Amino acid sequence: MEIASGEIPRDVLNACRWIWISFIVALLKQGARIVSELRHAPVIGIVVAQIVACALTFLVYRWITKKLKIGRNWMRLLVTIFNVAGFLFVANGSHIRALFADDPFEIITTLAEFAICFWYVRLLNTSRSRDWFNGHNRSRYSHP
Repeated sequence: MEIASGEIPRDVLNACRWIWISFIVALLKQGARIVSELRHAPVIGIVVAQIVACALTFLVYRWITKKLKIGRNWMRLLVTIFNVAGFLFVANGSHIRALFADDPFEIITTLAEFAICFWYVRLLNTSRSRDWFNGHNRSRYSHP
């Protein structure tokens, strides 16, 4: 299937949507942590720091999806490398305690985050996506 010049492949658009879904899951998880922390020690500094962290995370996700949608292959590779490194980090047992946390919500959101990340990395690396990223970058640097 040939993709028209300038047209973003469906897989890339879906990957970007899944990236935003992962952000929403992370926000829900963070919101639950804030509520939990405030029950133990109601400190406004905790809330302010968490809100600032969420705002900065939003800006990073926005930058990532923007670069993916304009065909930056380096961003596709960066997202892939960081997610694979994250999977290896968890598989190594360094973060496995989150999977066995006492909080069922923590377990569910952690597993959801893994599944979502796996899915959008897969979408960014389909042959259709790779061809588009590679072709888009070739046409950007070619001279008539």
